Amino acid sequence: MKHIFLLSFNCFLLLCSGTGYAQLRSSQVDFPSDFGPNSFGHITHISGIGVHSVGTPEEKRVADYIFNELSDVGIETTMEKFTFESFDVRKTELEINGHPVEASQVCFNPYVGNFQFQGNFILLDSNNTTDSEIADQIVVASYPLTNSAYFKLFFGSPRLILVIPRLAFRQISKEVGRRLVCAIDGDIRKHTSQNVVGVVRGKYHPKNEIILSAHYDSYPGSPGADDNASGVGVLIELARFFRQYQDSLNANIKFVAFGGEEKGLLGSRVYLNRHRQNIADCKLVLNMDQLAGEHIFIETTGGVHGIPEQTGNTQFPEFMRSRSLEGIESNWRLLAPEVLPLFAISNRPAWLADIIKESTHELFIPVTYAGNTGSDQMTFAQAGVVASAIGTSGNEVHSPKDVPSQVHEQSLVDCGKIVLKIVLKTLER
Repeated sequence: MKHIFLLSFNCFLLLCSGTGYAQLRSSQVDFPSDFGPNSFGHITHISGIGVHSVGTPEEKRVADYIFNELSDVGIETTMEKFTFESFDVRKTELEINGHPVEASQVCFNPYVGNFQFQGNFILLDSNNTTDSEIADQIVVASYPLTNSAYFKLFFGSPRLILVIPRLAFRQISKEVGRRLVCAIDGDIRKHTSQNVVGVVRGKYHPKNEIILSAHYDSYPGSPGADDNASGVGVLIELARFFRQYQDSLNANIKFVAFGGEEKGLLGSRVYLNRHRQNIADCKLVLNMDQLAGEHIFIETTGGVHGIPEQTGNTQFPEFMRSRSLEGIESNWRLLAPEVLPLFAISNRPAWLADIIKESTHELFIPVTYAGNTGSDQMTFAQAGVVASAIGTSGNEVHSPKDVPSQVHEQSLVDCGKIVLKIVLKTLER
């Protein structure tokens, strides 16, 4: 006998029969009219807490806010605390061509125990990094070293990058000598953070799951309105939406807010390790990072490349387990050739690319179909889980200027619509 249930939110009929059911379909739902204002409200609150970088009391306040927002709408929510390690640089002694020079930042691998460097070096202007052969070389670069310049040098595999003030850089560029001695003093310290995990449990096929994620820590010195209170705001509102349709879902949907993304995907790496027994049941991880800019992009291209034979097996080097890739209390960044192959891994099969393109075309929302963009989805892709990410560009991030006034509310709505449609189409497969 068939029973008819009326779902008041969209006034459509869901037909259920015994063990049969009608999966909630992307064509049957109306998008909430208050999605944009509500998401913006979360952004305003979170960024209003101030800088909330990993391991700080402010980061914990943001985690508590997310926990309460999910719990208040009846979502089963847990706070998963974790401990991680980070190297702390106490002092860097640098001598170039026989005279002392201040090091504004160092890039090396503090987890392999080599803190003494000497020899010839290559001088590179951070504003004009070239394709010079720098593998296993010492590089002296001018301050500031931007993210793009850092990654360009990173992929060149130098063994040490020393960033020095521009005035000192100009002086050294006039000198004939190219020799230095560097000693780094520091130790490894423990820090704490937490992931917030909410679950909307589907009534059918409860072992299957989809993970929607966003990191909630901000970059040091930034209130993080776009990066990434925007992703968190959309995550909370999507959780609120799916909670209303819990009984018509054929999978569990997890809403995970990761701590410590800015310092090396810390929260997602810990989450993968703790939940690896169930990760094979995950059909898709869709990460949301920086959704408040004007131009939307989605990881779509790249196909399937470099994944392990067994889903859940991490390919991160052992020395990186539960360790930061940047300084928490001091200014250093990781250099490690072992990490380079991870940036080339993708796990976006053809069916996912098709769903992404169908979703954006049906919504008439212009997007850029991108390759790897780098955020917490990378943790899952390298472990063999189908993973993608949505983001935007055009705003100033990693800066004190990352405030709510630069948020494009329409982008929050458009990204929310795209994610919703991708999830429902994935469940329809």
